[in-house]
Amino acid sequence: RYYETLLSGEILAPIETDWTYRNFVALEQDVSNSETAKQFFIDNLGTYSGLTLPKQSTEYELGTQKDHRVLEFNDHSAGLAKLAKKLGMPLQSVLLAGHMKVMSLLSGEDHTVTSVTVNGRPEQEGAEQSLGLYLNSLPLAVSLAPSTWSELISNINEIYRQGMSYRRYPLNNIQQALGQDFGEVSFNYTYFHVYGSVDEEIEKQGLEVIDARGFEQTNYGLVINMSQFVGTEGLGLDISFDASLYSAAFIERLGEMYVRVYQSLLADL
Repeated sequence: RYYETLLSGEILAPIETDWTYRNFVALEQDVSNSETAKQFFIDNLGTYSGLTLPKQSTEYELGTQKDHRVLEFNDHSAGLAKLAKKLGMPLQSVLLAGHMKVMSLLSGEDHTVTSVTVNGRPEQEGAEQSLGLYLNSLPLAVSLAPSTWSELISNINEIYRQGMSYRRYPLNNIQQALGQDFGEVSFNYTYFHVYGSVDEEIEKQGLEVIDARGFEQTNYGLVINMSQFVGTEGLGLDISFDASLYSAAFIERLGEMYVRVYQSLLADL
């Protein structure tokens, strides 16, 4: 927006001081002292342990993060979107159910735990313009004991809905309360719909986006990134992994497993 303003010869509006992040910190401090929030995670996670996936090493090395895109996953985009509408469930809950199933198959357990990326940005005017790291990771557990896909999706959606009430409760507090480390696997779903209007403005200015790149690194050895493409029902699946912990061959098989699980989900429903 600033770039377009300068191109048009207009004067940039003065930047006002933004106190949104201070408000977020206050909200996080409030929930950090909540016994109700603490008890929710104790009750949900209970005696469940974190995942133990096959690793080629247990030694973490900084700077060994790589990405793998599962191209075949996009073939199921339309079917998964239609299924979410049919069930009256958020698309994220449908995708999270498939992810939980994959993790259960890998671990051989009838339950699974994964950390879900959530956004704690305050619900107030102007907050969408504020810069800052509002993200948190909530470890959530779900039982995959014999149940239908519909039951599993509904159960996961309810657990996630309850967890969102405590989305600002720090991961560190959860791990301390349970004496466990939930930092192996993370699930992240994104839909940056605001890019749609940005693309329209860029086109009006006669500009062309030649390339776009991003970089991130977390303490998670395995990050499952699922995203909805702007302006379409297309879905992307990218696996970000620590190459010092997981082999490329394992990640390749993991991607294939995701495709088969979502195929099974669509076939059963």
